Amino acid sequence: MFGDLDKPDGPAGLRLLSYYGRTGMFAAMRLLLPSDHILFADGSRVPSGETFRFSRESLRGEFVSGIVPDIETGGHAVISAVPVIHDGRVTALLFGVVRLEDLPRYWQPGSVLRSMTTVLVDAETADVLLDTTFGLVGRRAPL
Repeated sequence: MFGDLDKPDGPAGLRLLSYYGRTGMFAAMRLLLPSDHILFADGSRVPSGETFRFSRESLRGEFVSGIVPDIETGGHAVISAVPVIHDGRVTALLFGVVRLEDLPRYWQPGSVLRSMTTVLVDAETADVLLDTTFGLVGRRAPL
């Protein structure tokens, strides 16, 4: 949908960000723009800093980040990124924001399993994203 837009950061793009803002595990949707700014659904923009640079990230294609600061809450997040392609070029990157503190809601015991432990680990860094046994969310130390 964003790829159909001449300006993904224009009014139609903001409507899409707002409409899909909280979908499934995503706490928010944002756009990384070529100006190295992150666009929020309300139209506000903040510099992306060193964590995400459009020139670097646009070459990666689809990716999932490691643990990064959530610029909205100050907590920790993981970003699922997808390039927005218009007329054969990347015009933005769509970021789905997964807040680490929200993860325990998605892995809870159900009627079949009375109890369970869930541990999510970043395969590249060995950072523990979630450990329900000890109530850890976003621990930066390796196992």
